[in-house]
Amino acid sequence: MNDSHLDIPGQRVGEGDEQPALRVVARDVSDTVTVVEVRGDLDTMTASGFEEWVRRRFAGRSDVVLDLDGVVFLASAGIAVLMGLQQESARTGVRLHLTGRDNHAVSRPVEVTGLQSRLNLQADARTVVAELVPTR
Repeated sequence: MNDSHLDIPGQRVGEGDEQPALRVVARDVSDTVTVVEVRGDLDTMTASGFEEWVRRRFAGRSDVVLDLDGVVFLASAGIAVLMGLQQESARTGVRLHLTGRDNHAVSRPVEVTGLQSRLNLQADARTVVAELVPTR
């Protein structure tokens, strides 16, 4: 896969080397498992581009791990995208694993919306990957 990262710029005014509103990096850890690290704001401005980009990672994968530890703001649009990605993954036979349970910026909105059981946040990507791709 040739586009292993996505940067979505923010609406900041000014010049210089400003950080993107959302930075996403995909890393294949095996032939069938990909980890997608998410950093920044998952909100109305970034949600649709993020969703489309992540859906393309499903092709040829049995498992996709969305590492949400670096999310600093999770809006309702972001939660809607996570729900949509779960539905799409189930439809296509991909197991989607969401991590970031210890990130308050992620766990709090999920808790407030009552979606803990539907989104099933895991603690961290490293643990999930260790279960999916055991070392020999």
